Amino acid sequence: MLAHSPVKEDYKVLKRKIVSSLESKDCMLHCCDECPETEALKKFLEDAFELENIDPEDIIQFKRWIHTEQDTLEATELTSEEFIEELV
Repeated sequence: MLAHSPVKEDYKVLKRKIVSSLESKDCMLHCCDECPETEALKKFLEDAFELENIDPEDIIQFKRWIHTEQDTLEATELTSEEFIEELV
């Protein structure tokens, strides 16, 4: 999904916005009381979309894996607002 966004940073940069330590097992399992909420990441993404003049109602097209009995790659369309929510 990240490849279809205007964000060019590595996914680890984004992870650092929602955890206090990339090396902590508790942080990676969302069991840490010191980790920030996802609002910082959401704001970062919204700002990145705004800098690229992408409106919240603009459609983002991408493919993602759907895990069921048989994994399939599914073409998906979301508004940029929905896209950010899914990514966060």
